[in-house]
Amino acid sequence: MSCPHCGAPSEKTVTRGRWVVQTDPPQIFYDGAPLRLWPMHHRILTLLIRFGRISHRALEALSDVAETPVHKVHITLIRQKLPAGVSIQCVYGWGYELREAGAPADAAPASRASSS
Repeated sequence: MSCPHCGAPSEKTVTRGRWVVQTDPPQIFYDGAPLRLWPMHHRILTLLIRFGRISHRALEALSDVAETPVHKVHITLIRQKLPAGVSIQCVYGWGYELREAGAPADAAPASRASSS
């Protein structure tokens, strides 16, 4: 794989569909355009891109503050920075899923499809 910014080969780059996650330096690209994110938002969106969804417990484990409502603020701020056609949907009682326009609403991410 190569860095979408400079084209250099990188083992610290993960590509999934239209997403490219770069860990060093931390950066996320969608269709080649960089998203400007805070470090915590980069970690959360990286997990959503890699696994398709993230649980409330995983969000709480990422946070320095042990209060449950904090993750809702992070998700809200990330949603505001997502490109058109991409959304983060709440999965009642579990967590959040990353969805793109054109994908069926009931389509399971790869991580869930293998566990069924």
